[in-house]
Order: sequence, then structure tokens, then C-alpha cells
Amino acid sequence: MNSNVRLADFRSGPAGSEFEYSGQPPEQKFLNLKDLIAIGRRRLRFIVCFVVLCTAATVLVTLILPKSYSGVATVVLERNDSRPYLSTSAGDTRSVERDGMAAETEMAVLTSRAFLGRVVDAFSLTNDPRYNSYLPTPAKPDADKTIGDQIQDGVNWTKITVADTLRDNFGINLWPKTKKVIPPFDVQRDSAINNLAGQLTVSRTGNSLALSIKITTNDPDLAAKLANGVADQYVSSSLEVKSQPALNADLINIQSNQAYLNTLRNEEARLLQERASLQNSLGDNHPKVLHTDASIESVRRMIQQEISRVSADLQNEAKRPGANVVSKASVPTAPTFPKMSIMLAVSSVGSLMVAIALAFLLESADKRIRSNERTVRVSGYPHLGYVPLIPRFGFGRKQRPMRYMRRRPRSAFVEAVRSLFIACRAEKSPKPPQHIMVTSCLPDQGKTSLSLGLAVMAVKDELKTIIVDLDFHRPGIFNALGVKGAGHSLERFLSGEAELPDAIYNCVKIPGLDVLALERPLDGFARLSSNKLQMIVEYLRANYDVVIFDTPPVLVVDDASWLSPFVDAVLLVVRWGKTTEDALADASTHLRMSNAPVLGTIINHVDPQIQARHGYGGPPQYYRQASKYVVN
Repeated sequence: MNSNVRLADFRSGPAGSEFEYSGQPPEQKFLNLKDLIAIGRRRLRFIVCFVVLCTAATVLVTLILPKSYSGVATVVLERNDSRPYLSTSAGDTRSVERDGMAAETEMAVLTSRAFLGRVVDAFSLTNDPRYNSYLPTPAKPDADKTIGDQIQDGVNWTKITVADTLRDNFGINLWPKTKKVIPPFDVQRDSAINNLAGQLTVSRTGNSLALSIKITTNDPDLAAKLANGVADQYVSSSLEVKSQPALNADLINIQSNQAYLNTLRNEEARLLQERASLQNSLGDNHPKVLHTDASIESVRRMIQQEISRVSADLQNEAKRPGANVVSKASVPTAPTFPKMSIMLAVSSVGSLMVAIALAFLLESADKRIRSNERTVRVSGYPHLGYVPLIPRFGFGRKQRPMRYMRRRPRSAFVEAVRSLFIACRAEKSPKPPQHIMVTSCLPDQGKTSLSLGLAVMAVKDELKTIIVDLDFHRPGIFNALGVKGAGHSLERFLSGEAELPDAIYNCVKIPGLDVLALERPLDGFARLSSNKLQMIVEYLRANYDVVIFDTPPVLVVDDASWLSPFVDAVLLVVRWGKTTEDALADASTHLRMSNAPVLGTIINHVDPQIQARHGYGGPPQYYRQASKYVVN
């Protein structure tokens, strides 16, 4: 794994010992399609989990919600609405061709309280607790109870148990029992009408005269029964409207608009006039008069026969209803609500859209460092490279860095540390830094492992090297090396028990590496006075080619800031996926205030597989290709 630092971006400071970054931080760019895809890949697990949870919740809610079933019956209105007994004047019969407005009127009739009251009375719905809310609701059999009913039973049982316990033991009556007053029958009937109206839906199919009557209840049999009952009652009511006036022979004069009857009556009037004329001139017994009387009688018989025929036709018309049931409601087998397929589809699409929106919100709110672009933009320092995490043993056990470097000299971790050391000792630099301080923003960033790695690389480069542990609060060099100081420790020099050369430990496991470290935590960095620190720095500068200082985190204690004037370069370590932009910005500001010669930042503990899979960029994205050259 190679560092992506450019050596030309470094230049020496006034004293020739400080390194500054001459390049400009990269400008923030707008998200493109590649970035959107990368965000989707990074948040894929969240999106999938969110959709699965929402889908599971939808299934649970669908099972808990009460089921609704719809029974649908269809009636068709007669095109011509004939009302033979509703006339405004003699000789006028009502026969109106129905249009859309008439259909809308009939729909209003179907939903009117007067008509619904007729249905309630016909089916005795005032005696049904499902419609008369004033009647007690009977308990369902256990076999018919849904999940929602079972949950409600549990709530009711808990409520009753708590109420009985408080009443019996403490005399507290939370829900006093009140006697339920049964209202008059008219009030109960209104309640049944209201409930039925809430279940009834009347719709019209296009511009036709077909009306769909739908009843929606939680009982499929009742839904079909009431839908058919409403349709039948509507047909009966339309028939009653036609035949409300009683058949009366005196009203039969409405048939006078018949042309044939008018002709016969005109003929009768002419014969009567002719007979009167003949009677005056010839007398009553003259054959012509008798012949005219016979003609008059014949015409009257014909009139009576036509009246009887028209009366029969009108009676038959009065018996024909203004609407017919063309489709009976069948018992529904599947609920109309909730529909599992529709709710799952809506839930999946909706939860997916919400998950994607939340994924982008999480991405925008995620300030953890994972890419060199962020480190440069936030800190203003150059990015020196990525260092991958050290693989764990079986069952997740950690490996000591030194042991891993000895066992896997061609690992990605070793290659990354080597690249980092080369960047620090760049040949094109005016003077390679001799005293290098390694610090971090916060604890547990991996700075001690990185310090040891740099020291090992310096030893392999045949440079006389020493690593100095100045983390007085959590010394870890000896532990990382897996050795004991054997009386060689920094605290002996600080306490005056030994001279500085005697406090230096010569590491047997890594020949050529010296260690000046603490065996146990001390009271604090204050134990190291400026004079002693100056003595240590001068001695190490005179006797070693490379000195690596392992110091505490910048944002925890000020030890690193106090030491920074004595070193040539500072490496700021951030942990991949842990260190936030705010922490990096605060640490960078702190180091600038101390005029620390920061060489650059290092992203440590990188997971190359996730880095490549999630599209965070940088050399780790070529993990698969690099795996042919490294042995982890």
C-alpha cells in the first residue's frame, strides 16, 4: 500500500526543521452519480434492514387490524319511469326518460335516512349489537378471535385485574361501575341508521343507469345479506311509489289521451247528434232511428272494451318496479381491507424511499474520517497515507504489532508503514527529520503501534534508532513489544536513580532498536522538567539517527504541545471510522496554536475491504489487486 503524498508538496521552514504543506485543500465537489452509488453501497445494510423491519411491521399490523368484507349488489334503473297514477290533469300520464340527474337523485334516495330506516326496520337491526351501540356486545368465540382481539382481551384482563387489586387491597376504585341507561327506541333506531349509513356506499358505473350498492362490515355473510337487502328494499320502494294511489275507476279518465278512444268518442257524439235529428223528423220507432241506436250501442261497447284494455295495461305498468336487481351480492371470501398484497407493496415502496432519504441524512450527518479528502479539507495538513488494521487471531484475539511484523514481513500493514517512513525521510527534503513525534486526536487511535512500526522501518534502513515513550498516563511500548524493562526505564532517570544511558533498554527481539520507556504510569508529564527534557533531546540527537516520540493524544492532555518545539516533525494519527471531523479540526487547531511542525496526517486501522467496497477512495480501494503482492 503506497502513500499518496507528493514530496513536492513539502518545503522547509525558516529553521530548516519544520515542514509545511504548500498545496491547497481540495474544493468540495457536488455529488455525482458515482458518489450517489457509493453512498447507496455504504448504507445498503441500513436500507435493507429498514425495509425488512417496515415490511415485518406491515405484516404484523395487517394481521392485527380487523378485517373488513364488502358485499356488492347492482340495480339498474328503468330507462322510462312511468307513473300512471300521478297526473297533473286529466289526460296526462307521467312517463319520463331518466338521465344522469335522475340517477344521482336515486343515489341520494338510497343514502337517505328515511330509506335506511326502512332497511333497519326490515332487518331488525335495532336488535343487533353491531348496529345498536346501546346493546351489550356479545363475546366472540375463541376460534373467531383475531390477533387484535386477543391483544384487546389481554389489555382488558390487565385493566380488570389492576382495578380489582386496587379496590380490594387499597380501597381505590379507578373505574367505578355505572348503570347503563337504555335510551328510547327512536334513539336506538337512529344509532342503527347511523351505523348502517357508515357502511353503505352507492356508486354509479360511468354514465349508465346501473347503481352499485356496497355494504362493508367485519362479517362477510352479513355484508352480502345487507347488500342484497338494500337492493331488494329499493326495488320494493320504487314499486310502492308507482302504486301509491288506489286503483279507481273514476281516475281512469286519464286514458283519454289514447287516440283510438278519442276517435270512438267522437263517433259516439256524431251518432247521438244524428239520432236526435232523425228522432225529431221520423219518430222513435222509425227503422233509421233504430239502426242509429244499434250503432250507438256498438260504439259504446267498443269504448268500454278499450277502457278495460287500457285499465289493465295501466295496472300492469303500476306493478312494474322502476328498477331491477341485475346482480346479487355473493359472500366475499377475501377481505377488502386490509389487503396484504397492496399493503406490502405500498409498505415496500414507501419504506424504500424513506430508507434512501434517511441514508442520505445519515451520510450527511456522519462526520467520521474515512478518506484523505476529508482529512486534508478539515485539518489543512497533507495526507501521508493509509495504514490497514492488523488482522486478528481466531476468536477475535488481537495480535501484537511487533510479532505480526516479524511473522508477516510482506503484509499490507508493513508495506503501509514502510511507505509512511519513506514519506517522512524523503530524499528531496532539505533535511530529513531526526526527531519525529507521533500523536493522535483521541485515545485508542493506534499511535503506539504506528510508532513502533516506524522505528522498525528505521532499524531496517540501518539507522540507529530509539523509540521514546512519553505517554505518562498510559505507557504502552514495553507491552507492545512483549518485553520487560529489566530495570531500564525512564522513571529511573527521572528519579535520579540512573544516568540516561543506563535507562535506555536495548531490545533483544529487534536488534538495533533502543527503547526509553516507562514501566508504569506516573503522576503526569510534569515530572519531566524542561531541563531534563532538553537533556534527553540533546543526548538523543547526538547519539541517534532517528528518534520516535510516542506522546499522549492532543485533545486529552497538553503533553504533545509542550514537546512539539523539541521535535522536527509531528505525525497526527486519526483512526478510520472512529475519529470525527470535529476532533480532527480541534486537534489541528491545537497543534497550530503550539506552532507544531506537523508533517501530515495518517489514517490508521483502515479496513481495506470496506474501504474498497464502500467507495471511500484512496489506495485501499485497490485491495484486491494489492493482495497479489502482499501476504497478510
